[in-house]
Amino acid sequence: AGVPIAIAITMQEGIPSCYTRKLEGVKTIEDFESRICDYGEHSLMEGEIEDGDVIAIVDDLVTRFDSKILALEQVRYEVKRREKETGKKVNVTCKDVVVLVDREQGAFERARSLGMNLYSLIPFKSKGIHWLKKRITSIEYEIMLDYLNDDLKYQDKKIQSRLIDLALRKK
Repeated sequence: AGVPIAIAITMQEGIPSCYTRKLEGVKTIEDFESRICDYGEHSLMEGEIEDGDVIAIVDDLVTRFDSKILALEQVRYEVKRREKETGKKVNVTCKDVVVLVDREQGAFERARSLGMNLYSLIPFKSKGIHWLKKRITSIEYEIMLDYLNDDLKYQDKKIQSRLIDLALRKK
């Protein structure tokens, strides 16, 4: 979802862009490291990278920062691969992540602990959800707010079934 957002930004600003390829089934650094050998000769990024580039990771949403760490790892891996391929050293900097929505469920703190900056247009838990309050039902608002405070609770299949039933009754 971040590709169209990044393309719009880069077209507006007249700056180059590149993007990482989605790696199916890869959710952690461990997955990445175990599956990268299977990926073969294909590029993990599309677009040009030049020595001295400053790269920002752009996406639609951030929760805990896991997928942004994977994107950063793809950038690092691809830079090394291209260096090996061309024999030229390529120094790039990637310390910024820009998203439309930060769910505010730990990403900002995780980014900071990694020496990265996280910028969001909508901090959802502290502001965005309250902007929606008049446009959704009170039960929807309460469930969304509760989810933002304890998303693991909503991984329970019984709770998911109750929410599905509630949604179907609303129709």
